[in-house]
Amino acid sequence: MASASSAFNLFSYNPTWQSASTKEDKWFAQNLDHFDPSNIKIWKQRYQVNGTWFKGDRDSPIFLVIGGEASLGLINNSVRILGVEPYMHYAEAFGALCFKLEHRYYGESRPTEDLSVENLRFLSSKQALADIAHFIVGINKLYELQPTNRWILFGGSYAGSLVTWARLKFPHLIHAAVASSAPLMAKVDFKEYFEAVKQAFASSRESCAENIHQGALDISHLLEDPKGVDVLSKKFELCEPIDSLNGKNEFNLISLVTLPSVFVQYYDKFSTNVDDICDIMVDESYGSLIDRYAAVNSLILDRLTRCSQKSSSCLPYVGYKKLLDNLKNVSYSFEGNGKTIGGRQWTYQTCTEFGYFQTSSTMEQLFGPSISLKYHVDFCQDIFGGDFNLTRIDEGVEKTNTEYGGVNISVSRVIFTHGSMDPWRALGITESSNPQMSVINIPRASHCSDMGIPKLYDSHNLKTARRKIMDILSKWISE
Repeated sequence: MASASSAFNLFSYNPTWQSASTKEDKWFAQNLDHFDPSNIKIWKQRYQVNGTWFKGDRDSPIFLVIGGEASLGLINNSVRILGVEPYMHYAEAFGALCFKLEHRYYGESRPTEDLSVENLRFLSSKQALADIAHFIVGINKLYELQPTNRWILFGGSYAGSLVTWARLKFPHLIHAAVASSAPLMAKVDFKEYFEAVKQAFASSRESCAENIHQGALDISHLLEDPKGVDVLSKKFELCEPIDSLNGKNEFNLISLVTLPSVFVQYYDKFSTNVDDICDIMVDESYGSLIDRYAAVNSLILDRLTRCSQKSSSCLPYVGYKKLLDNLKNVSYSFEGNGKTIGGRQWTYQTCTEFGYFQTSSTMEQLFGPSISLKYHVDFCQDIFGGDFNLTRIDEGVEKTNTEYGGVNISVSRVIFTHGSMDPWRALGITESSNPQMSVINIPRASHCSDMGIPKLYDSHNLKTARRKIMDILSKWISE
């Protein structure tokens, strides 16, 4: 089989920058394994391009948005790359040529025929970073870009970590990066996540956090009794009754009590917020703490269905066995609708590289002692096999932090943004005295808030953060 370089034109086209904007997906040839010369398999990686504002000058920057653990998405009728609208504003200001690159194994970027454990060994951050480097080199040749056309990378959450690591590993290719809500430190037992959630509810009302805590303990107690399980299924108006025979009450507890956490991580994304949840949890007129919990979940369901424009009269519930069946399915499109969800792939990455297991394992923690590290390790083993034990996970996480440096990374020209409400900030760089590692903390903002579509009613803090990003980029691009 041909090498990646000789196979390139089979998967791409021969554009000029003047015709760069397109509504069609493009494809770039990548090596399956960048680190084994004997493996000559080539696959097609999806990317998108927008040249609307590109001036074609020798010093016009190139913006590359890195995809994370999800599908790349589509380009709309105005050929703007969805999900990165703030960067389109930056692109217009700087006259940048824009690309978006899908992560291997997600969306339509499928390096192997299926998602078997044997094939997933090529899914790693290290391989993804090599994809980025080869993409930049190839696009420079394809578009006849100059060394003075400097590449600026953008990414949020896991992709925020990727752009930081790419700047670390390939400083000769990448001039600067903007990392939104990047969890740079891999951690097996990520207990800080629910600790931050607890603090968020306590900041609204101290009694709110305590009521959530006690309500979770009450629900956990009911899950131990078959009659209690029936009561919970009815009170929470679940679409399917709780599967009490799977032996995973930890999973059932997570399904019932952790949904409010979403509204901390995405504090400013929904019309419902922490204060709305606390209004219910402290209001005795709703009944017992379990009744209040059920009312909170009903409120959340109502808000989520409004956002998705899909009506539902019950709260979705998937039993542990059904979830395992889904995640053990090695097909890219297991639902038969042509869509790739990415759950199996991301779970594999957490079980091999990152951990990020959100635990509540003591009586004092927000959801009590039932969401243990053992539950998460068992989850990895139930999906991928017994070899994925705690020792293997620990070694993978240690390797990740050794490879990239965690929060002790030494890198230049990277902007780190964090919302003050985001629980993931505990694993990121939130302070820096180094002007080459700029940190922008956004009060009352959530996970990747600065990546959202700019709106007139955005908070002053968010608007200020975007202006700071623009100012810093302006300085760095000219360096």
